[in-house]
Amino acid sequence: AIDEYYEVRVTRISPESPNVNVMVSGTSNPRDILPGCGASACYQLKNFNVKAYLFGFVDLEARSIFTNAGLNLSTIDLPDGCYVPIKKRFFDGDIQVGDRWDVEKSNFGLNSENLRLFQEKLDGLIAQHQAEPHVIILSDYNKGVFQDCSYALPSGIPTIVDPKKAPIDRWVGCTIFKPNAVEAVELSGGLTDWKSQCDYFCHRIECESVVITQQGTGVVGFCKDSGYFEYRPTKVVTAKRPIGAGDCFVGILAMAVGHRFPVYQAAQIAFEAGALYVERDSNL
Repeated sequence: AIDEYYEVRVTRISPESPNVNVMVSGTSNPRDILPGCGASACYQLKNFNVKAYLFGFVDLEARSIFTNAGLNLSTIDLPDGCYVPIKKRFFDGDIQVGDRWDVEKSNFGLNSENLRLFQEKLDGLIAQHQAEPHVIILSDYNKGVFQDCSYALPSGIPTIVDPKKAPIDRWVGCTIFKPNAVEAVELSGGLTDWKSQCDYFCHRIECESVVITQQGTGVVGFCKDSGYFEYRPTKVVTAKRPIGAGDCFVGILAMAVGHRFPVYQAAQIAFEAGALYVERDSNL
């Protein structure tokens, strides 16, 4: 996806509805345009000693933005009339105001047959890629890339799934399943205890580890080789702006796993990196 950030000024409460009125001075162009969703995870890693490749669908605008951001692309171009989602956010100084505008089409605008064909093209592109990855992140924003419930996970390479929506059976055999606290409740069928959630996911999708982020309060999970783990920060994490925090977490988690840290330690490293990210309101 593409993230657009607009600078506006709140002028008053609208007399027509209980919303703020915002005014744009001069140009209505965004102040910042950045890679979003799965592309954001790659973007978080650009300043580290790793080489991350982005696989997925792009349109011409997204290709240009991602390339200018320094991402390594192995992508399939969408046909005319189809496009990647754009998220428009509006800020008065440091404060996000108004509603976020999501400009998108279901499945990028691809019909079911073309979506299947493009998935096959992407699978072929991944299979032909010369670089042997140390870790693979499957970032599911429920946009159509992982539409097939029988998605084939690669073997012999650690896979980290960042899920958004059910069904989770498509992720059977993944290495690490990483929902946030809200997603863990939804995807486990309403379970609220994090240990019960871990048990459910391990049994249901036969993953090796579960990592559940709990916003600023910490991270919990389970590893088959070491059992349950729980990490709580020594100070309260105050988020200046949480946009992209989950992408930062999963990117650093993957980097730590690639450097052979145990999952429970990798989760701690990723949490602390995410804390710095949201406190500083800047890309690592």
